[in-house]
Amino acid sequence: MSKSTMEPVTVYINKNSRLLSFIWRRRLYRIKNVLCWWREPADWWNSEPIHLVVRVSTGENPCGIYELCQVGTDWFMHRIID
Repeated sequence: MSKSTMEPVTVYINKNSRLLSFIWRRRLYRIKNVLCWWREPADWWNSEPIHLVVRVSTGENPCGIYELCQVGTDWFMHRIID
């Protein structure tokens, strides 16, 4: 089961472009693993940027799987997977 949302998140990345953690709803989540990533096509004819989606797992209690979406320089919570 999953829940879709497009709420803004703050993502922390190290100097090697590795995702470290994110803040969502005023809570810090430490990224344990990047499970996969992909690019979703955009309506380029409407000047929409390509979306980068990254599926991550966290070591938080309870452990969760989240999809973070980067649109331009902004990050969003794309989907929460139960």
